[in-house]
Amino acid sequence: MKISNYANLALLGLKVSFVDMKHQVDYNGTQDHYCDVVTNVLGLAAAILGDKFYRWIDPAGAIVLAIYTIINWSGTVWENAISLVGQSAPPEMLQKLTYHVIRHHPQIKRIDTVRAYALGVLYFVEVDIELPEDLPLKEAHAIGETLQIRIEELAEVERAFVHPVKLPRSQPWTNLFLWTNLPG
Repeated sequence: MKISNYANLALLGLKVSFVDMKHQVDYNGTQDHYCDVVTNVLGLAAAILGDKFYRWIDPAGAIVLAIYTIINWSGTVWENAISLVGQSAPPEMLQKLTYHVIRHHPQIKRIDTVRAYALGVLYFVEVDIELPEDLPLKEAHAIGETLQIRIEELAEVERAFVHPVKLPRSQPWTNLFLWTNLPG
């Protein structure tokens, strides 16, 4: 056996071992290994058939492999492009985050916003919580920081940003500042 045959057997073994993995990186690795195996086997078959029978089989096999590779990876490129532009998390993930925020601390009066968006494989999370107005800054900071740590411990989360606010976001932030001396 040649080295490329051993490599194909190893790639096939990796394909089989990654079949039940749920993580996107593992899936892309599996897809890459599978594409390598198919490309190597079909390329070798086209080369042998072209050498033994008709010379046009080898370049035709190369064209078929090029089309196969383009079609195969176009879907992967599209999926990854969507995850890189900040696609929103599915409702189940937002519900899970909301549940963790609600159960975090009794001083949280209201959840104003829960956002999660994909940047790569994992999610970036933004949470705005409303705390009592008379809560000392030190306690508000501790609640926000411990909530941030709790959210970042979830397997699906890359980074979390927790914003303890005293006013609900439904109130326009522009009303907080009165610009009276603007040049006109």
